[in-house]
Amino acid sequence: QRRCFAKKLLHRDAPVMTADVGDHAVCTALVTALGNLQIRREFTRGNDPLTALSDQPVLILGDRGTGKERIGHYIYSHSRLKQSSLIILDASILDEKGWKYLLESDSSPLNTTGITIYFKRMELIPPIWRNRLMLYLRESDIFRTNRLIFAYLYLDARAPEDDLYLYLNDNVNCLRVILPSLAERKQEIPSLVGMYINACNIEHGTQVMGFTPDAMLLLQNYHWTRNNHQLFQAVKDLVLNSEAAYISTDSVRRLLEKKESPADIVQQPQIDLNRTLEEIEREIVQTVYEQENMNQSRTAKRLGISRSTVWRLLK
Repeated sequence: QRRCFAKKLLHRDAPVMTADVGDHAVCTALVTALGNLQIRREFTRGNDPLTALSDQPVLILGDRGTGKERIGHYIYSHSRLKQSSLIILDASILDEKGWKYLLESDSSPLNTTGITIYFKRMELIPPIWRNRLMLYLRESDIFRTNRLIFAYLYLDARAPEDDLYLYLNDNVNCLRVILPSLAERKQEIPSLVGMYINACNIEHGTQVMGFTPDAMLLLQNYHWTRNNHQLFQAVKDLVLNSEAAYISTDSVRRLLEKKESPADIVQQPQIDLNRTLEEIEREIVQTVYEQENMNQSRTAKRLGISRSTVWRLLK
């Protein structure tokens, strides 16, 4: 059961495939990779480190498209609280009114007991609300009354450096799970591709057996900027358009060349100039702040401004 409140605060994510076939395939592929996750704790019970944790909070880190939210759903759906609500708090769409409601209202979902709360895009929480949230976590009983899952963007193997992350990592008994990028696990791409092909065949009635060896090498050597999600979409496109049992090198090359066309290259953010100077400055600082992995010192140095100015514009 997934509960949404105040539509602007929470949202239902669109499934990658159908709810029963695609989601299962993606989750299975992710959980299969658990042997390569950097899990920073020893477990004394159960075969599955994620489902054996009872109500222990979880800290998930990963690059874009590595499946952070999928792993969060997996933890929830295999926990003792799976019959209770799963609430997703997305920091990318929470505004000041939303944060006030969460941290100050008696009807806030944070005051509910016996549920799972997934904090999404933690790195985007403005400093003032990040500090307020840390204070709330310190002073409340929320860790004892609910299961908490925190997800951070993890770029270039650099962990976040804000106080809230350090508090969760150093002072809270969190399981720390780092989801590796596809670049770090190229040898596992054939296994992932096999799962994705099987899922597509079941859902769409296709009869693709696999890829030729050279075609698979192209997939393994390609730079998947959106990781698992992008790989899955590519495999799905190739399977649906294939008339042969085995997908050829030429088919893969054409698809990858199309992905690298100017229309698909990630562009620098376009700045809307039809706003006040302060609004434009805030957007620039927020963009650089994300690119610098939420490090205020590097953001200030890159922009040539003081840390206090960065902090003020991020509020």
